[in-house]
Amino acid sequence: MAKQPSPNVLLQRERMRHFLTQSELAEIIGVDTKTVQRWELGLRRPRAYYMRKLCEYFGKTPEALGFPDGPHAVEGDGWTGGHSTAPAPTNDHACRRILTYLLLAGGMVIAIIVAWMILRPSW
Repeated sequence: MAKQPSPNVLLQRERMRHFLTQSELAEIIGVDTKTVQRWELGLRRPRAYYMRKLCEYFGKTPEALGFPDGPHAVEGDGWTGGHSTAPAPTNDHACRRILTYLLLAGGMVIAIIVAWMILRPSW
C-alpha cells in the first residue's frame, strides 16, 4: 500500500509567520503557486535550487522547514542544505503588511473613540 503524504506544517507555519500567502511565497521563490501548495500538502519536495532559496529566505535549515531528508536530488547542484553564510534577508513585505494591519486597527480605534465622544450621553 502506498504511503499517504503528510502535510508540511512547518513550511506552512513559517510562511504564515512571515505573513505571506502561497502566491506571494511562490513569486519570491520563483515557482508556481501550485508548487508551493504541493510542498505544503506533502505531495512534492523542492529541488535543491528551490530548497536553497527557501532556506535562505526564511533563514532556516531544510529540517526546520519540514524536509528532514533534505531537497529532492538534482545532479550537479552540490548543495547539502546547510545554513547560508549570507545574512537572512529582511522581509519588507511582512513589515508592510503588519504596518497596514496596525494602521487599519488604529483607524478603527480612532473611529470608535470619535464615535463614542460624539454619541456619549451628556453627564
